[in-house]
Amino acid sequence: MRIVYAVFAWAVVCVAHADAGFDFRITTYDAVGTTLQSTFCLGDTVTVRVSAVDNRGAPGPNVSSGDVIGGGWTIVADTSDVDDYFGWATSGFSDLFNMRGVPSNSGATFAFVGTPSATSPVDLGLFQFVVNVLGDTNISFDAAANNGVLFGPAASSTYVAAASLGGATVTAVPEPSSLGLLCLGCAALAFRRKR
Repeated sequence: MRIVYAVFAWAVVCVAHADAGFDFRITTYDAVGTTLQSTFCLGDTVTVRVSAVDNRGAPGPNVSSGDVIGGGWTIVADTSDVDDYFGWATSGFSDLFNMRGVPSNSGATFAFVGTPSATSPVDLGLFQFVVNVLGDTNISFDAAANNGVLFGPAASSTYVAAASLGGATVTAVPEPSSLGLLCLGCAALAFRRKR
């Protein structure tokens, strides 16, 4: 029932863009989701958190000035590394679910619904992926999509778009053991040439 409500609410309110007093942020953490982290080894699990933060200088409602009861966002990535995301969940809301897509193609859209929240920052939800691509992967919101929240009460909820969208970069490096083997191989090659 909750999923049906959220999809319906999302379809109805996505057309109503407005200036807002909050920003959306993407931050990356370790596999447990407790330590901020941006550099990972191949095979590591990245936890991606999405939150809404007050921006009191902007017009419109702030996160702390009204109950947040739902909403959604669309993320994009510049590599296919995030396409294997899993484990989407919320802390404080009853549901977070994927509605469509993969980040490196058309973008992945998530929606959330549930318990009202009136604090800043509001942790809207998280998902995880395993690092498989060396180098940088930029994760951002699709600026052309409807990234915002529903302010309650549910009977007269108002959709408000985020004022600004902040992304994150995940940098993948070789495992220390792989790097050690590479250095050992280079040293052996240099020694052989010397002889």
